[in-house]
Order: sequence, then C-alpha cells, then structure tokens
Amino acid sequence: MDQNELIHDRLLPRSLLAGAIGIAFCLACWIFRPEAFFRGYLVGYIFCIGILLGCMAIEMMYRLTGGGWGEMIHRPIEAALRTLPLAALFFLPVIAGMHRLYIWTSASTAADPTLARQSQYLNTTAFVVRAAVYFAVWLTLAFLLSNWSRQLDRTGDAAIVRRLGVLSGPGAVLFALADTFAAIDWQMSLEPHWTSTIFPVIFGIGQLLSGFAFATLATTVLSSHPRVTRPVGKLFLQDLGSLLLAFVAFWAYVSFAQFLLIWSGN
Repeated sequence: MDQNELIHDRLLPRSLLAGAIGIAFCLACWIFRPEAFFRGYLVGYIFCIGILLGCMAIEMMYRLTGGGWGEMIHRPIEAALRTLPLAALFFLPVIAGMHRLYIWTSASTAADPTLARQSQYLNTTAFVVRAAVYFAVWLTLAFLLSNWSRQLDRTGDAAIVRRLGVLSGPGAVLFALADTFAAIDWQMSLEPHWTSTIFPVIFGIGQLLSGFAFATLATTVLSSHPRVTRPVGKLFLQDLGSLLLAFVAFWAYVSFAQFLLIWSGN
C-alpha cells in the first residue's frame, strides 16, 4: 500500500465523521431555528454551486482560447461539472424555505408599493420556473462539454475540438444570462428594495475566481498521485498564478466599484 492509499484510508473515516456531525448540527438548527438554517443553507449552497459554475465558465474559456494553461486543469474541472446534477437536487431545500428567506413571498407585503410593482417578476411560481430554466441551461452545457471532452480523449478527433469551440461561444452567452438572473433571484431579491447593476458581475467573477482556485488547488495536489503521468512544471504554475492574480484583481475592482457607489450614495 503506497502513501496515497494510506492517506486516503486515514482521511475517509474522519471525513465521514465530520460530515455526520455537520448533518446532525444542520438538523438541530432546522428543528429549533429554521430561519437561521435556511439562511445559512442558502449561503453555503451559493458558495458550493459557484465553484461548479466557475469551472464551467473556465472550461468554455479554455475551449474558445486554447493555451497550455488549460490542458492540465480541465480534468478537475470536468470532474466538477459531473457533480452539477447533484447540485441541482440540493436546490430543493431553497425552494422549500422560500417563505422564510424572501420577504416578497409574504402576502403581508402587498401593501408595499415597491414590492407590488415587482410582484410580476418576484413571485413563487416565476422564481421556480426561472430556476428550472437556469439549471436546464447549465446541465445541458455541462453534459455536452463533459461528454465531448471524453470523446476527444478517446479518439483525438480534431472535429471534436472545433465542436467544443462552437458550443462554447453561444454557451458562454447563455451561461452569462442564466448566471445574471440567478444572482438577481437568489441573492439580490433577499433585499428587494435594493438594486445594483454591478452586483451580478460581482456574483459571476466570484464564481470564476472560486472555480479557478479550486481547479488550481486540485491540479497541484493531485499531481503527486502515481496515476498522473505528466508532472506540473514551474512554468505551468507561473501561468496559473498569473491568471489567478488577474481574477483576484478583477474581483477586487468590481467589489470596490460597488462599495464606491454605495458610499457616494451615503
């Protein structure tokens, strides 16, 4: 038994124990403090699915631009994309807790003129239907990107490379639209009296940054696995570091732009 198998055997029971303890705490919070449970669940869910959606955006970026930086990180990215159906299933508690999360679901808010104007968009049925559309777009893109990439690995057919590029162009547009409206529905509507045109940009770049950080970390950690035949070189790590710094800088820029608008408005 090699060192990696020993580490795996040591970490697996500890991870299962930590997961069981976490589930127990969640159940207790759900029973005694349901409002706090659903708020915490929404925060955790948006963070976790943000990693997966960021990986999808990076994969399409790689298929459009090419380059050596994406050759090694697209393996963890594709693995992340295959978990998206499970992430869609875990959205059900958000739907179940809508009336505890979003004030616009309450009938008592009908007297509020702002919420009354927004009621055609912010209502329970439209929220669920739009969420189904978002997941339909994301799941379709994830399925095609993952399966065509597998075919490319098996056959090496250059036509599949072109097919992935053709998909990634309009796919990136559909992805951006779905992600923008998801930011409005899932986060901005928590405070329906507040609006911001740059908030969906912060939402999206945060996902891109999280996904790229995850892919970089997974690639460097797994590079020591005996099944990885291609080592991670110094130049490759420099490229990843430069791109990660660029994403951090862009995230900082749009976040400061949001802060500046709020500060100037007092």
